[in-house]
Amino acid sequence: MAGIYDISFVGSTGTNFSVRKDLPEIDLGLTDKECYEAWVAFDTQNSFTEISNVVDGGAIGGNTEVQSESLLANGRVQKWLGAQDPGSIAITLGESLDDPGQILIRKLVRKRKQASFKVVAPNGRIFYFAGYITGAPTNIGTSDDYLSSSFNIEINYAVFDSEMLKDDPAGA
Repeated sequence: MAGIYDISFVGSTGTNFSVRKDLPEIDLGLTDKECYEAWVAFDTQNSFTEISNVVDGGAIGGNTEVQSESLLANGRVQKWLGAQDPGSIAITLGESLDDPGQILIRKLVRKRKQASFKVVAPNGRIFYFAGYITGAPTNIGTSDDYLSSSFNIEINYAVFDSEMLKDDPAGA
């Protein structure tokens, strides 16, 4: 029997964010698992630059659009799933003008090119994705705040994570 102090979730402390200015070459005809394995191979052959001073990692993942129509015959709404949007992520950093990861992100904003991202969670889960950095405003705040930057990343195509490698015991 679990006690009131048994915790089955993992905190965010220890999560690391990294970036690369180039992208892996992945055939879009591959399965998600094969795409993840291609990201791992890319990661093994190339090093990512860690982004320091992350204070808020945002949320990773997208949504599926819901399409619908109302039938005149019975007044019922029918729904079906449409396009999948991989989403966006906003990360907030304590501003550091000499951090290699933050320097690279600022350069990528100006170049308007996609970048590769890697996020390693403390439970060992690894996320890979590509995206455009659409903004990097500096937050001045109040006299009690610190200078920070918010990097907005529009994820392109999909987020691939290490959970894709696990077998699905339910057969879903």
